[in-house]
Amino acid sequence: MTESQRHHAIIELLQQKRYMTVAGLIQAFDISPATARRDINKLNESGKLRKVRNGDRKSTRLNS
Repeated sequence: MTESQRHHAIIELLQQKRYMTVAGLIQAFDISPATARRDINKLNESGKLRKVRNGDRKSTRLNS
């Protein structure tokens, strides 16, 4: 799975669950903790999710 595909899948998962922990992302996508944190940071910077302590949430600005 490419980074772009994984980011899309993370957003889709957040549409369903509304909240994910880093550990949840690691388990769901079989990725390293560093990759999970990097993905969260990139998606947070782009406004697609809101980073919170120990995980992330769907951004209120995300419409798609």
